Amino acid sequence: MNSTTPSNVPVVAGNGNAPVVAQSGLSNGITLAGATSNGSSLALASAAAAEVLGQMQVAKAFPRDEVTAICRIINSCQRPELAEISSYTYAKGGTEVTGASVHLLKAIAAKWGNLKSGYTIVESNAMQTKCEAYATDLETNFTERVPFVVRHIRHTKKGDYPLTDDREIYELVANQAARRERKCLEAVIPSDVVQSALNECNKTLTARCGEITEERIKSLCENYAQFGVTRAEIEAFVQRPLASVAPAQWVRLKTIWKSLRDGVAKKEDFFKGEVGGSEEAAPAAAGQQPDGGAAAPKAKKARVGRTVEDFLAAHPEPEAAPSVPQDQEKENGADA
Repeated sequence: MNSTTPSNVPVVAGNGNAPVVAQSGLSNGITLAGATSNGSSLALASAAAAEVLGQMQVAKAFPRDEVTAICRIINSCQRPELAEISSYTYAKGGTEVTGASVHLLKAIAAKWGNLKSGYTIVESNAMQTKCEAYATDLETNFTERVPFVVRHIRHTKKGDYPLTDDREIYELVANQAARRERKCLEAVIPSDVVQSALNECNKTLTARCGEITEERIKSLCENYAQFGVTRAEIEAFVQRPLASVAPAQWVRLKTIWKSLRDGVAKKEDFFKGEVGGSEEAAPAAAGQQPDGGAAAPKAKKARVGRTVEDFLAAHPEPEAAPSVPQDQEKENGADA
């Protein structure tokens, strides 16, 4: 390997003393397969290696001031626009998972300094795209890489179908790459710096929350209604009426809605058991009917999402109770 090539740069293909490298200096989306096909590709790869080497030399000469960098990060997190997209939330295994979004981590990386991140396309065909996300600390020469494969398939409720449009494929690859890039940045940036940024973003959102009016509550309910979530389910989730919800809970509801909107989470991840309130109300209303026939449709609607055991426990057989006294009356009549 040529001595001018940085130690952290992987060699993809080489020809004598002119290695071809796959490094972050290449723009996102450049395909590295077949880089030895002509001299221009070799020149591009060599220029990328030289660029990375130059960035490392500058990082060594001008190391980051961590105290100043943290102050800049905290100041950035005081901007409401960044705070609103600073985190993600989804449920996994019955627990809620929350973390810093790729938007926040990129903002932290910009203020932390001497970092480089992104993704490269290693190989692409009609069926799938092979990529590699990365993040490199140019001062310590530490690099985190995550290879991944994106299949050109769109998953929908009506079934899966292949993607053929170049724009749809690009958006799918970019979306998957952003998640892997976030993972790489989390490995490179100190966790306490990321947590401090998240805490400051939460303070910013809480301060901006202000008065929760009925108009804002109505707008939130309309946004959730697009995903089949009712106001009753939202109130059961926060365990209080929306009119008295705390600012931190309001921020959490906004974060969950954005996760639903972005496709990171599903309704069932957060509101799986929240229909219990409506199920209790239905039998109560059914008890006010003179006969059980009119209440049958409501009872059927209330059973949605429940198991067979739960339904049988809540609805015992109606004929068992009256049959005993009727038989006793017949026996008493016969004895008489």
